[in-house]
Amino acid sequence: MNKSKNIITILAVVVIILVVFLIYSMNLQMNNKEILKYKQNMIDMEFKYQLGESATCFSRDFTGGNNSNYESCVGSVAAASAVSKPSSYEATNDLIDVGLDGLYKAMINGDKKEIVIGKAEEIRNIFIKLNLDPTDIETTDELNNLVASLYK
Repeated sequence: MNKSKNIITILAVVVIILVVFLIYSMNLQMNNKEILKYKQNMIDMEFKYQLGESATCFSRDFTGGNNSNYESCVGSVAAASAVSKPSSYEATNDLIDVGLDGLYKAMINGDKKEIVIGKAEEIRNIFIKLNLDPTDIETTDELNNLVASLYK
């Protein structure tokens, strides 16, 4: 009888340990999901911020030989392009990263600078729309068409 009591006690301890481990694992998994959700929200917020910064940059004055406004725009577009891929908006609007990267590459191409400056208002309007709704495929198509027109 002592032997069966010992076995029952051992099994009870093992079950309690397994339950505690299971609860700990579930809690850890829930915390990891919350952390991932938080990080994704931060990436999405940064992406929208960079789209807004880009819109703001393209409303600045590029005349008078002051190159800092243009360089600021290049930086904002580069940042938006870099953050677009890991954002959750990429899943819905697959070509947004392509358009932003294309615009960035055109902006750093010295031959395209004046063309980009000439289309600043149009680019600003596209960024305003994308800032309001980064999933807007039609606006992304406008961006991609504008980038294509820079190379004609």
